[in-house]
Amino acid sequence: MRTYTLLFSLLVIACTPVSAQKLIAVHHQGIASYHTDINAAYNAAVNGDTMYLPGGSFNGFDLNKSLTLIGVGYHPDSTSATGPTILSHLSLGDAADDSYITGIFFTSHIGCYGNISGVTLSRCFLNQGIAFFNNVQYSNWIISENWINISSAYGASIYLQSGGASNFLISNNVIKGYCYSFTSSEISNNIFLNPPTLTATYSIVKNNVFISNYANYSNNCQGYNNLNAGVNGGPDAGGNTGANNYLDDVPLPTVFVNYSTSNTFFQNDFHVINPAYLGNDGTPVGIYGGVFPWKEGGLPSTPHIRAKIINASTNPDGTLHINVVVKAQDN
Repeated sequence: MRTYTLLFSLLVIACTPVSAQKLIAVHHQGIASYHTDINAAYNAAVNGDTMYLPGGSFNGFDLNKSLTLIGVGYHPDSTSATGPTILSHLSLGDAADDSYITGIFFTSHIGCYGNISGVTLSRCFLNQGIAFFNNVQYSNWIISENWINISSAYGASIYLQSGGASNFLISNNVIKGYCYSFTSSEISNNIFLNPPTLTATYSIVKNNVFISNYANYSNNCQGYNNLNAGVNGGPDAGGNTGANNYLDDVPLPTVFVNYSTSNTFFQNDFHVINPAYLGNDGTPVGIYGGVFPWKEGGLPSTPHIRAKIINASTNPDGTLHINVVVKAQDN
């Protein structure tokens, strides 16, 4: 029933005339309601509900409930039929525990302001990074398969103002700036494009690609199979240990199929050229290996609207011809 409700909602959203306001679907226990205003949709949702955001631009809001937010994606090639889902910003409060956020282009940063745990942030474009505030504790987050730019306000991609971040899994992201400070976490299969790159303590750092050996495993970290950073053996002065790191200081344009600092994100191809650069699980280092292999186009796992044709006017008999092509996703 949930699958049929979702497909019906996608069709309703897809078939909304261009001139009309975009419809946001809120799913509650198998029943869908539709809203033209994002604040009205949020107010109608309760803990455990799912909000489906169509292609288009929306104002940001404060998320203080446990919700699933699903956009249609951010990549222009994969959202040609719908347009990307664009949200100006998102602020997470104390009650946002266990929320799941995917398929959204954020033009400003995501700000976090409470003791928030269990959040998953996946397959989003974070144009101004993510910032953790208020000298509180954050725990048990999964941040995976995102493109994360540097915040102009904080000079980092993932910024911790104070407090603590523990038991995070930061995996398979492209990270353009500083990422700090994490404790008892795993940082794996990311690509770090700018130095300095990372600070962490008592964490596992593995299978990442660094632009140069600026990875600052602050103390007592274990580093495995990282390209361009790490320590083999140890402990070093910070108590860090490691093995099988590739310490050749290889320029990134020679690591990937196509990468240049002059490219836009969508022009890069981050497949690793040298098959010898393997992670400790036998898959390639970087975003195409590990637990969350990068999905081309960055689409969320929900069915994807590949094409739609809606006639501009009805036939003489009053019918309107609509053709929508929807493809299921493997992951």
